[in-house]
Amino acid sequence: MRQTTHRIAAITALLTILLSLTTIADAQRKRRRSTGFTITSAKVRTDLVNKTVANIPARNGTRVANWTFAPNERREIAILGKSNDGNQATVTIHINTVDAQSQMMGKLKLYYEREGKTWNLTYVENIDAAVTYPRTANISPPIDTSPPVSVSPASPQSKVTTLVANEFAVPPNYYYTVRFTIPSGVLGHIYGRFRAVRGDNIRVYVLDSDGYENFQHGSNFSPYFSSGKVTVGPIDRQLSPGLYYLVFENTYSIISNKVVRADVFLEY
Repeated sequence: MRQTTHRIAAITALLTILLSLTTIADAQRKRRRSTGFTITSAKVRTDLVNKTVANIPARNGTRVANWTFAPNERREIAILGKSNDGNQATVTIHINTVDAQSQMMGKLKLYYEREGKTWNLTYVENIDAAVTYPRTANISPPIDTSPPVSVSPASPQSKVTTLVANEFAVPPNYYYTVRFTIPSGVLGHIYGRFRAVRGDNIRVYVLDSDGYENFQHGSNFSPYFSSGKVTVGPIDRQLSPGLYYLVFENTYSIISNKVVRADVFLEY
């Protein structure tokens, strides 16, 4: 009887130690997630340089264009909210910015990913920002004695097409394809972002006709873009004229159904 009591006490003590270690480990994981993510307005202002926001409507017309942030734009930025989940984070901001001809103002959502100790801005999503032509900004344009280095929204000759902007299922041993063409005589730019909202991961490719045929037959292929097996990621590639396929692949899964949210655009 005494041995049994000692044995129960030893097991209880061991379980208590294991529970304490688990609690400490959970606390450390939460601490790692909550620390190291310091995004200020100044960092956002720098990170936005050369980033593009797609499909911004005009406040006083029907024109829809892109806005690429130039180094010498004067930008007023207010951080409205932050969300941090391990190596991914989002920051919601209100921005008021101008270039030589126009003003863009409203809310944007910034997507960050951590590489080592560095947080990198990978994608900018428009929430309700709009552009005014001509600008009526109450903030001063940059003072610069050198020639202007601003990048205005896309010219009327540019065409932006939405390839996909919704959630869709990719069943096990299956793939989802979006076919698109870049006309001769122009260069194309495919860009955007995707996330496996259910099912943890997905593979994404951009393939030409030969690559797509090889992919379909299980042969070796050379993609223009390959994400690897990831949960979330950006797409950003320049492409020559031709026929292409945007592929979301789940053929490596036997029973796992994937649901993907993708917002991908083509400009040429």
